[in-house]
This record gives sequence, C-alpha cells and structure tokens, in this order.
Amino acid sequence: MTIRTRCDAHQWPALVLIAATACADSVQPDHAPTLPFAQIEWLLDHGATLNAIAFGTHTTGIAVGDVGAILVTRDAGSSWAHVESGTDRPLRAVVFADSARAVAIGAGGVLLRSEDTGVSWARVPVSSAVELRGVAFGSAGVGVAVGDSGAIQHTGDGGRTWSSAARATNSVLHAVRFTTPGSAVAVGDGG
Repeated sequence: MTIRTRCDAHQWPALVLIAATACADSVQPDHAPTLPFAQIEWLLDHGATLNAIAFGTHTTGIAVGDVGAILVTRDAGSSWAHVESGTDRPLRAVVFADSARAVAIGAGGVLLRSEDTGVSWARVPVSSAVELRGVAFGSAGVGVAVGDSGAIQHTGDGGRTWSSAARATNSVLHAVRFTTPGSAVAVGDGG
C-alpha cells in the first residue's frame, strides 16, 4: 500500500476519485488505475461530486454526478473520459439496461438515455419534475425509476418512453431493485 498525504490528483486511482469530493489524506493501493489529469481538472473546475457508477460489461462503465457530470470508461476504469450530458442538473443514479443502453436520472425529473454505451445522451421526457433518485432494469426492456414524493416512472421499451405509475407513498424513494425480471422493490424514507 501507498499512503498519499497531499493532493496529487494525477496519481489518484479512478475508483477512489469517484468516491472523493475533496483533497484529503487517503490510503490507496500501489497499482490502481489512474484518471487522466485533464478529467480530474474538469471535475474540480465544475465542483462535481460523483454520485453513482454502473458497468454494462466488465470493461464499459459510466459514472454520474453533480452539474450533469458523466464520465465513461472503456478499459475497466484504467481511464475515464468526460462526455456531455446536456444538463447541469445533479445526476443521482445510472444503470445499464443492456450492454449498450444506459439510463441516468437526477434532479428536476432529469432522465437521460444513451444507446451507445454512454458516448452520447438524449433527454427523455417524463411527466414529473421531482428529483429522481434510483433506477433499475429487470430485463432489457422493463425499468423503473423512483424519487421524491413517492414518484415512480416505468418503461417497457428499454427506456425510450417513461410513464408515471400510481404512488404507494408520498415519502422519498431512494433506490429500487428488481427481484425478478418483472417485479421490483423500492426503499425510502420511513422504511
């Protein structure tokens, strides 16, 4: 192990950087992958905290965060590239619907979709402007996004279109996971 006690950003491991929001003393493995300095500089310049990460394959991953930050890796995290999201809203979660299609969600009802492993993103209209906080797919076509005030959005076409579902609560829903390809469970404030 190597102990780094100064902010030497070009040496930070990518996965540690994803969890970090400021320079701090930290312990890091000797041979961890690095994020190119230009990408770290972009994050720091834009005040971006990264909030979530997902991998569609063992090499292709996407990290999302504040100010609409999206970083993509094609080499299992050895390097990351910033891509334009088209929003400056905080992104809270990201998921792959399959190995190529991904969905990112966030504040103000932002729902973004990529069909090319995160290279480009398009905003998908949703019927609610509340913050979306969790998203999951049970199969390549069936997905659910959850958020504030018990908001539930669902898709049956791989994320091309989304519709509101009946709310079972008015509490904030933070996360959702599928237990079977057609059945999901959400968790949030109050249980």
